Amino acid sequence: MSSAAQKRARQQLSCTACRIGKLRCDRKHPCDQCIKRSRDSSCQYLAPPAKKKQNMNTKDRIAHLETLVVQLMNRDGVATDQTSPQSANENGSATSDEQYSSSNTLSNPGSSKDSPGIVSDGSSVDENANAFGQLTITKGEASYRGAAHWEAILEGIADVKDTIEEENDSDDEEEAGLPELDPTPLIILGTTTSVTKGHLLRSVPSKAKADEFLWNWFNSADPGLPCIHRPTFMEQYDRLFKDPSDTPVMWLALFYNIMALGCQVGIAYGTGDPTQIHTADQYHKLAAAALTLADYTKPKKFVVEALMTYTSTEYLSKENNGGMRMWLLTAIILRTALRMGYHRDANQFPNITVFEGEMRRRIWTLIHVFDVLQSYELGLPSMIQTVQSDTKRPSNLLDSDFGPSSTVLPPPRPLTEISPVSYIIVKSTIASLFAKACDISHMVQPPAYDDILALNRNIQQAYAETPPALQFISPEQTVMDPPSTIYHRFKLELLFQKTRCVLHRRHLSSEVISTPRELSRKLCVEAAMKLLKQHQSVYNASKDGGQLRSARAFMTALSAHDFLLAAMVVCMELELISKATSPATAGPNLANVDEMRRLINTTYNIYQQPDQYYANSKKVVKAMAVMLKKLEPPKASSIMMRLV
Repeated sequence: MSSAAQKRARQQLSCTACRIGKLRCDRKHPCDQCIKRSRDSSCQYLAPPAKKKQNMNTKDRIAHLETLVVQLMNRDGVATDQTSPQSANENGSATSDEQYSSSNTLSNPGSSKDSPGIVSDGSSVDENANAFGQLTITKGEASYRGAAHWEAILEGIADVKDTIEEENDSDDEEEAGLPELDPTPLIILGTTTSVTKGHLLRSVPSKAKADEFLWNWFNSADPGLPCIHRPTFMEQYDRLFKDPSDTPVMWLALFYNIMALGCQVGIAYGTGDPTQIHTADQYHKLAAAALTLADYTKPKKFVVEALMTYTSTEYLSKENNGGMRMWLLTAIILRTALRMGYHRDANQFPNITVFEGEMRRRIWTLIHVFDVLQSYELGLPSMIQTVQSDTKRPSNLLDSDFGPSSTVLPPPRPLTEISPVSYIIVKSTIASLFAKACDISHMVQPPAYDDILALNRNIQQAYAETPPALQFISPEQTVMDPPSTIYHRFKLELLFQKTRCVLHRRHLSSEVISTPRELSRKLCVEAAMKLLKQHQSVYNASKDGGQLRSARAFMTALSAHDFLLAAMVVCMELELISKATSPATAGPNLANVDEMRRLINTTYNIYQQPDQYYANSKKVVKAMAVMLKKLEPPKASSIMMRLV
């Protein structure tokens, strides 16, 4: 492309007199300024400049680009129509490997073997166009496009791209003088009040109070902590108090979320004033206002972190609405992350720094875990399971091990050395297996039993490979351990046992007696009983003075569902045993009848306690009461006597 390319001439919009006097012209004839100055007759406008004929070479290249796009779209349609039935899995979709292979094929328009006739002589096409798509970072926004998107194809045609970019510069200059309309905010976060940046800055608490809230959250058991790089955050935090006006509005949303979380955690610690719950609510609303003002629908810096911490405040909120608000927010987070390319590993994009790439891995892993678990809590399909992602798990590194100036990541620390991200690394492994167990349990057609046994072996292996420091041990052995470590051990143990319950739940019936599937009935009930045994330990440790007192705010909704699942499994097993006609048909858990009954009673009594930190406790108590009433006739001991 010639360097002498001319920019298009701009039409003069103001009248000549206003332009000379640098006055604001309303562009009428005569204009208001000339009328006020009694010079109506001299109000004249220059004729628009003649448009230059577009360079034919550029036109040819654009036409060639359009041909490429159309041909690729046609190929995509043919490939879709010709997908063989054998390449689909049991859910009716192509397998991951096949979808990935198809994506890679379509994204290489420069291959004469795969795409005959697409490339013509003289065109400048990048033969090594990135098959992972295009990630563009401009003006503080990150935007991802798949390999088959026209913008990604344009990125591979250097000559045309340069021409378009130069002409876009001219368009930007022309459009700069046109009035802009403020976009109508997308009201999802519960705020309709118009808040300015000035109001947000005036609402910042004192440095001493902000320090207190920061300490509370950064020393809590919040599983979302790894999404924030502490040293980098603290640098921006210090700048907030030195030069507030230079603070991005989206970062203010993140800041107010952390203030709200620090408030909520402080109350849970017992160190904060219970009336501060109103302060937490105020910060929560300020965060929502900041997200709206900054427009969280745009892929800006800090937007994913701000949305994630906002969801954490919803988790601790009394208005959680059974998790539905969190689930909807997770959908927004996931789609924002997809738009910004978090599902593609940063190694594929040279414009992503080492530091940014590692933080993106942390965030994507957190999104994956939360989507899987939150979706299951509501009994809904996971949204992230269908996403084709190659993002690696984060490295086991301390925040002090790397930073924005890093040019290469240091070797990861062994998982035996606990870091802020160790827990989420281990949890993501088990959560991936849990997601597969959920898929198997929801299949319309019963899966092959060998597949269930194979997944069960993988679950056992993942559990065995858990670092010793994160393996569950009795509370009596954890006197000197920090609350966050104890909390992480509990949550990993609960997730492991819940995964076993979900995987084998399908075979909790009388039809499996004397078949290989009877093993699943035994394993399902065994896992449920272990869950209920942990329930008593968790409850005791979460009381005032207990080791999990400071973490009990994070032991609520999801844990409650785990224990309710276990209680339902045990109750169903007791009902199956009560209907058995002989010991031979009672199943593999006959000897544990009294123990199961005791565990159900214990769980019921726990949920009867007026503890405000156990979400949906009233609903749980009612469900447990129905179960226990159903099990009263006959008594558990009489079941044993009748069958012996």
